[in-house]
Amino acid sequence: MQEELESPDEVHVQVTLRIEGDWRSDPLKLLSGLHQGARSLDRWQHKAAKAARKRGLSWDDIGAACGVSRQAAWQRFSTR
Repeated sequence: MQEELESPDEVHVQVTLRIEGDWRSDPLKLLSGLHQGARSLDRWQHKAAKAARKRGLSWDDIGAACGVSRQAAWQRFSTR
């Protein structure tokens, strides 16, 4: 997974999934790797939501960016 920021005003997100080898022979290794990747993405989503809140953006805004309701965004990302 690559993380790059070109400038403070420009953010590009690119996530690439590459599976090598015969995953069918050991699907548990594939599941483990996918789980680790999902956890990493989840951490980044939490960081981004926290930064959005610090900038004064609403739960409506955050929910819209994630494709969920404001309540779902609050339930997922709020620190309560």
